[in-house]
Amino acid sequence: MVATANQTHGSEIIARMRARFGEDLTRKDAALGVKSSLFVGGVTCKENGPTSVLITAWATTDGVDCDREVVLPDGCDWTSYFMANGGNLFVDHCYGVSYRVGKARNMPSIRRTPKGGMGWLLTGVIRTDTENPNAKAVLEGAADGTVGMSIGFEALEYGAPTAEEMRIYPGCESIVRKARILEVSYTYMPCNVQCQTMAVSMDEAKAAKVRDLWVKGVLPDSVRQRFMQPPEPIVRKVVVLSS
Repeated sequence: MVATANQTHGSEIIARMRARFGEDLTRKDAALGVKSSLFVGGVTCKENGPTSVLITAWATTDGVDCDREVVLPDGCDWTSYFMANGGNLFVDHCYGVSYRVGKARNMPSIRRTPKGGMGWLLTGVIRTDTENPNAKAVLEGAADGTVGMSIGFEALEYGAPTAEEMRIYPGCESIVRKARILEVSYTYMPCNVQCQTMAVSMDEAKAAKVRDLWVKGVLPDSVRQRFMQPPEPIVRKVVVLSS
């Protein structure tokens, strides 16, 4: 349907999603998309016994994102695939064994966001006794507010906004009215300003923290490499990309 802020990286994400979930889509040529989110209040990170923590964060909201897209929360289907297949949580939309870092504790809940819109809160369970560097990166980022969440979805109904939708979501150019959630990932480069822990322009305190994580070697190489690239005018984001 439309392009991405970073065409190459966006295409790679969509290719990974199609390779991983292709046989489970409602249509072989289904449009796929990614929507990222910001920890905008209401986020917690607390102990869950001696070997795990619970991280509660916004998986997605109805905020207008960098590509002027809105994914309507009340049109998100979490049950038919995501929860039915264990609610696994990944890192950076990569699906190898080492990128699976946790799972949803229960069904996400739809709530009103601090900005007055609507969004889905998700509580993930992540083990603290792991040697997995991806899980360690998520734990560091969740504790320090430098990681966000992002949904990967199959767009079932989408198109240009109606006059009423334009009134509710000023500035939007595309609306995903119904989406089937396929996966949820933690990411250090989210884009929906209402769900990311980093804004498009990081403040110096956040930037210093990320540099500190590089030095410690906590961030995976893929994350470090993307941060070391010259800044893009818009953070990476896939809206909906048809086959």
